[in-house]
Amino acid sequence: MYSKFESMTTIDAVLVPFIGLANDTILKSQACLHLYQFIRDKKVELENILMIFKKQMNDTIKVFKQYQHLLQIDEHHHCELWYGERTEGRNQNETEHENDKAKKKGPKHFKVSISADQSQKEHLPTIVDEEETEEEEGYDTNDEDEDNEEHSQLEEENENKNFSTRHESDSVRQTQQHTPSVTSAINKGSLDDCIRSPVIRHTVQETKAEIQKLKLSLENIRTLTPQQIYLPLVQINCQPAQNVLIAKTEAIIDALLGGTRREMKRINDYILKYTQNQLQLIEKPCKDVEQLFELKKFLEKIESEIIPILKNNIRQVEVRYEEIILEFNTTLTLQEHDMIWQSKMSPLRLQQFIQQNEMRILEEEDKFKNELLQEQQEFGKALDQIALSIEEFHTYGPCDDETMEKRSRQVDHLVDTLGSLKGQSVAFNRKEKLFKLPITEYGNLEVLSLSFQSFIHLWRTVSMFATNHKLWMNESFLELIPTKMESFLIEWFNELTKLEKLFKKTNANGNVNNDKASDEQFAADPSTALLSPAVQVCIDCKQKIQEFQKHLPLIFNLRNPGLRLRHWSQLFTALGKNNMQPDKSLTYNILLQMGIRQHANEIVDICMVAEKVIFFFLI
Repeated sequence: MYSKFESMTTIDAVLVPFIGLANDTILKSQACLHLYQFIRDKKVELENILMIFKKQMNDTIKVFKQYQHLLQIDEHHHCELWYGERTEGRNQNETEHENDKAKKKGPKHFKVSISADQSQKEHLPTIVDEEETEEEEGYDTNDEDEDNEEHSQLEEENENKNFSTRHESDSVRQTQQHTPSVTSAINKGSLDDCIRSPVIRHTVQETKAEIQKLKLSLENIRTLTPQQIYLPLVQINCQPAQNVLIAKTEAIIDALLGGTRREMKRINDYILKYTQNQLQLIEKPCKDVEQLFELKKFLEKIESEIIPILKNNIRQVEVRYEEIILEFNTTLTLQEHDMIWQSKMSPLRLQQFIQQNEMRILEEEDKFKNELLQEQQEFGKALDQIALSIEEFHTYGPCDDETMEKRSRQVDHLVDTLGSLKGQSVAFNRKEKLFKLPITEYGNLEVLSLSFQSFIHLWRTVSMFATNHKLWMNESFLELIPTKMESFLIEWFNELTKLEKLFKKTNANGNVNNDKASDEQFAADPSTALLSPAVQVCIDCKQKIQEFQKHLPLIFNLRNPGLRLRHWSQLFTALGKNNMQPDKSLTYNILLQMGIRQHANEIVDICMVAEKVIFFFLI
């Protein structure tokens, strides 16, 4: 610049129109010297102003970069994740969607608006790329130290941004290990598990630390960022960006405080509902003595376990109220205050209600004790009646099929009754143990049950033979299976033989006689023993079985698999039934009426021919 003004022509062209100097060479030279000195001084001053301006801008942008991640946080979503108010699957899907969306957009930074002094309009902060900001502002960001500092700041921002995500799983584990569940122990003693306990994802200390961290960020934004940066003839308005960050931080803080209020409401609501549920269980009348003593154990558990845990969870509400609500000047509604007060009174309500129902429980205990004594008296009468009914079976001898079926049903009825009485005796002993009464021995019941076992086997065996004999005689002959018939007959005969020996050795009272002299006399001459009705039943049924066993060879021959229609035609011709064919209506009783037993030899011959034919084809 100085070289240009060495020419007088240049001086005349520049200075004269502006400062109105006379056309005098000396004056022109002096004016130029003063002007050069003025320009040199102002240049140094302008460089200092620009250096200060650049430093203020860099400091402000660094603060904005440090806290700009707050704008990417959805305060409602963050609060729901923090307090566990969303399902895990939904959170995972939404997180993946937000991560994909963030990757597409890339890292974003603030670009503050610049306006002239005479223009005082407010502008919202614009999110632009970092490179665009640097190019438009023209700042020197290629310095290696500044790049390292910005890189460290970005790492710090990422750590702050992911604070809740990093500690979410750890906080859940800490809550499960160090913070007692709201009513985990209550559910162990509860008779009704339909009320779910609220989920506590973070402790009070963690929530308080999160809010304090946000409060510190809010204070830094207010103190470290100027509202405006001045430069002669130019000012940079930082207030819009500052207001946006402040509003977002306050919104996140308010959301966390609101989440604490909802968490307190969930705990209080659970305490109140669970307390009401316990009151209903206590008030519910007992149907029997077992329920009564379960209720007494439940009341003891309320005093020893449930009430202390309720107090502990009430303390959790109080800690949240003191450490968070009061600490950060949060206002609660009248309904929330009432709920806190009602929750604090829940243990006292339970204790008072237990005291009020102690008299009722004692009255019910006396009532059930009297009922037990009456039931035992009725049980004794029923046992005597059963003994008489069993005694009658000692007099039951051979009878027709109808009477025998009736006695068989009577046996089944007595078996069911004995089983019911055994169940009652066990229940009586259990109740006596609860009442701490002497345990009653029901030996007579066992004696009756054992003495009746032989009659059970006898009449059931006789009934099975009579029922199957009727079927074999009247059902379709073509469906008879001789091998099974023979097996059943042998089994029933052997069973009746054992029962016959047992009944012959019993005395008049139905008890087994273990006298050796009697055993030797019975072994020497069984005919001298007096046959009881039960023995006669055994002998009669065995004779019927033996009589029917005589038919088995004939049945085996007629059920020979080698018999064909021509063989049956020969049989029916021998019986005088020329046009008859075997079908489902043919029964063994019909064959006996035709006189099939008188033609046994012819049947044997026909069956032998049929067997030879089968043997020939097999070879």
